[in-house]
Amino acid sequence: MSDDMGLIQTSSDFLAQAWSKDSVGKQTSIYDPFSKNAIINTPLFYKTGPEVLQQSIASWFKSFPDALFTVKKVFGYKCNVVCKWVASGTHLGVFKGFDPTKKKIYCSGETTFIFNQEKQIVHYIATLNMEKFLAQLGPQKVSNKLSPQEILMSNLKLLVSSLKKTYNALTSREVECCSLFVSGFSAKQIGLMLRISHRTVETYLEKVRFTLHCTSRIQMIEKFLSEQTYFILQDLARLLTVNYSSNLLL
Repeated sequence: MSDDMGLIQTSSDFLAQAWSKDSVGKQTSIYDPFSKNAIINTPLFYKTGPEVLQQSIASWFKSFPDALFTVKKVFGYKCNVVCKWVASGTHLGVFKGFDPTKKKIYCSGETTFIFNQEKQIVHYIATLNMEKFLAQLGPQKVSNKLSPQEILMSNLKLLVSSLKKTYNALTSREVECCSLFVSGFSAKQIGLMLRISHRTVETYLEKVRFTLHCTSRIQMIEKFLSEQTYFILQDLARLLTVNYSSNLLL
């Protein structure tokens, strides 16, 4: 079996088993392919660790006990696998502030798996149209929706906090500088984004290199890849870039 086919099989098997009622709330090995710091990105949250995904799937089954999940198409390229799926279920439990409606709900979406060189899942991205999904439940009684900027800042804090658990000798600002640096930005560009001087950025980066025992950008990238944190740093850099762009428009 080729590497691509092996990853496709792993992804398909995971979705088929994880979204089966028989697996919910039980000790299972189906999450073993995930790295311990895997990024779990869904329409409802952005966190790290396969355990949060297992908890999330269990909560879906509490709201939709007869949920049926079917993979319709799977394709992969190198370390990426995309699964397109359809799902349905009867709304019998509270979900996102909606009391049970007993309505049959339908949705479709896709899940992307990104694997590292050890064939571990390091990034899980589930997408579906949540507005269309929630519209089937009826009008929302109370709107406590966060603004895009509030969601962005919440995700920024979550990623920094996650990285600091691994690199606890670094400050939050050093983690931010590091994420942008390994993503290819110069000290001047980083300073512009974070609104600090480029000399301050250079000081932060010097501390990072000393702490991590690295002398170059390449060494840092290799270290983060080996420790399975590179994708988290990339996501943090993307959010910092979006935050900078958003502030320019204010």
